[in-house]
Amino acid sequence: MHEAMNPAYGVSLEPVFTAKTFNYHAFGHEFSAVKIITGEPNETVTINGTAITSGVFSDPIPLKLGDNIITIKVTAQDGITTQTYTITVTRQLTAPRIAYNAKNTYVTGTAIVPLIPTNAGDSVAAPAFGKPVFYLGAVKPVSLTRSLIKSGVRPMFFGDAGNGTVYQLMGSVAVSSDFNAPYGLATDTEGALYVADAGKSSITKFSVTGFNFSYVYGPPVALGSGFNAPTGIAVDPSSGFIYVADNGNGLLKKMSPDGTTITTIGTGLVKPAGVALDAYGNLYVTDNGDNTVKKIAAGSNTATVFASGFRNPFGISIDGGGNIYVADKGLGTIVRVSASGSSKVTICSGFSGPTSVFAENIGFDAGVLYVTDTNRGRIDKITPVGGYYILPALPAGLHFNAVTGVISGTPTAVSSLTNYVVYAYNGSGVSWTTFRIVVNAPPGGLATQETSDGILVHQALSPNGDGLNDVLKIDGLNAFPDNKLTIMNKDGAVIFAAKNYGSNLAAFDGHSNKGKLQKPGDYFYLLEYKAGTQVKRKTGYILLKY
Repeated sequence: MHEAMNPAYGVSLEPVFTAKTFNYHAFGHEFSAVKIITGEPNETVTINGTAITSGVFSDPIPLKLGDNIITIKVTAQDGITTQTYTITVTRQLTAPRIAYNAKNTYVTGTAIVPLIPTNAGDSVAAPAFGKPVFYLGAVKPVSLTRSLIKSGVRPMFFGDAGNGTVYQLMGSVAVSSDFNAPYGLATDTEGALYVADAGKSSITKFSVTGFNFSYVYGPPVALGSGFNAPTGIAVDPSSGFIYVADNGNGLLKKMSPDGTTITTIGTGLVKPAGVALDAYGNLYVTDNGDNTVKKIAAGSNTATVFASGFRNPFGISIDGGGNIYVADKGLGTIVRVSASGSSKVTICSGFSGPTSVFAENIGFDAGVLYVTDTNRGRIDKITPVGGYYILPALPAGLHFNAVTGVISGTPTAVSSLTNYVVYAYNGSGVSWTTFRIVVNAPPGGLATQETSDGILVHQALSPNGDGLNDVLKIDGLNAFPDNKLTIMNKDGAVIFAAKNYGSNLAAFDGHSNKGKLQKPGDYFYLLEYKAGTQVKRKTGYILLKY
């Protein structure tokens, strides 16, 4: 027997095949296939016990992560003599390959069917970040931001308290060197730059006057007065109002766009250091007077504790999913607080006096963070190694789950057709996808749920023991026993999943798979079932009441 062996999908054998070498190694990804060319007529070949034709590639062989054994057995034409070859294929992790439905139209006041990403690649890892990587050297960097200009390029800026300069990174151009301690930076949609100088107790605005390989700015304009060591600043992109963390006075101030009117807001603050504004009008303030992060809800004037346990919280930034990032000077850490405030995690440590953190706000780098490692004179870049990240922020009332990528909720305001980008990370890399969402005002009538293949999901259950609607009923599903039902709460978290739903052993009665009774309210479902050779998906919402 003199055979030849050829693997497919770009796989190379180590060592190169010879008839007298019987064990090989290769690296692969999701699938492998092998072609054997026998040396004599009437020889037979099996791969993992399945017969194949000489000179023809085998069917694709799915590979699990790690080592996979492919056994090839060649039987001579005498039917007795055999030779066995073994290939150990090491399956390497690949990046996710996610996608969402391309265009999604919703109505205010109506809970959406959860928008669930598909993934043709490897799994998205749990939210996590890699180690900081050197990005830029400086003397004493203390602040970071990126331009919010509506059209044109959007450069980053940083403030350096070591030489009193604010730099535009596009071309490494100094906007101005007339500062003392530029701890706060912000921009507006016209490209204007705002600087909070703690050393001079001033707020300064620079307006764009032109572009020559980088933005050209006009003379500085002083805004407002009466500040004492302001260290944080934010600008509302819709109204132009300016929010200043007036650290020395222990106040948060709201200033009109022209700086002529200043009011104090946010009762309950001690020494506000940093301030950030989310897409829905909520303010978040780092308070290094009592080592907390406080929230001032839109339309409110009261600061309530949102997160605690810091040593000297300073810089603050918000990503597209509403997660809050805090630079803790005292602990030398960057902390992530979930949009709901329920989770607080240190994502990176080992910094020396970090004063600023910036969550990237442009689509091609969603999830990336920049940090001023102030005492070491450097700016670092931190890239996710797990989780989903979205830009821009979703319409009001919709929620983004950074663990699952699921979008759910009930839109509360009309929103024009907007493009969104989601990045998904794992240990191998990142993939991204774009899709669109529009939210319209309610139509005149009520929508009904679609059915297909004769399947009807009853949209309400009341498991109160009266024998009526005590479990979730799905009519017509007995014709499709190869099925799986997944039920999620409004946050997109899975609370119940069952295969072969409809059997006596699988029925949702208000309890999770762990036996916990769920609260009444709206829940969302994903029903997957096999109709012939085709796998179909059906989604919708159900109402649980007692």
